[in-house]
Amino acid sequence: MLALVSEMAIRRMQFSLLICIGALLMGCSGAARPTPPGGESTRPAVVSPETGSNSPAGWQTEFGIETCRLSDTGRNPFFILEPGFEIVLEGGQDRVIITVLEEREWKGGQLVEISRNFYALCPQTLDVYYFGEEVDIYQDGQIVRHDGAWMAGQGGAHAGLIMPGRAAIGDKYYQEIAPGIAMD
Repeated sequence: MLALVSEMAIRRMQFSLLICIGALLMGCSGAARPTPPGGESTRPAVVSPETGSNSPAGWQTEFGIETCRLSDTGRNPFFILEPGFEIVLEGGQDRVIITVLEEREWKGGQLVEISRNFYALCPQTLDVYYFGEEVDIYQDGQIVRHDGAWMAGQGGAHAGLIMPGRAAIGDKYYQEIAPGIAMD
């Protein structure tokens, strides 16, 4: 069965990949990376969604969020969650502007999507979690649908890991965990 992936989801994956590549390069070049308070990450072992068992080859779906005192602001070495922070990704007439809670995407100079994203940072591990998004899809300046919207705690969805505090080669984790909607 083939899954349809929105261009916004592809751009999010590309953005995350660029950040992860940067993180690996920083680590390989010997650049100092902050260590989360308490040392290494306290995220649990990898859990495979296919088998439900811990497996080095599996994808992590559980992150120990219940042990965190979550914050709606802060930063880890690769993700900034602070009011006013903005990143602009452009190519030709296509553009994505990402602020702390909102992404706006244009194609051919026309607004095509606005997403309001819900993130929180775990100060103990510096992991940033993704709790869902509200999505407005635009056509000719009008909202036409809400594809890709999800919220942790609804319809089997739960928080994903948008950016680890300490990236490691071989990490495999879901950023979005909303079965039937988004498994990025």
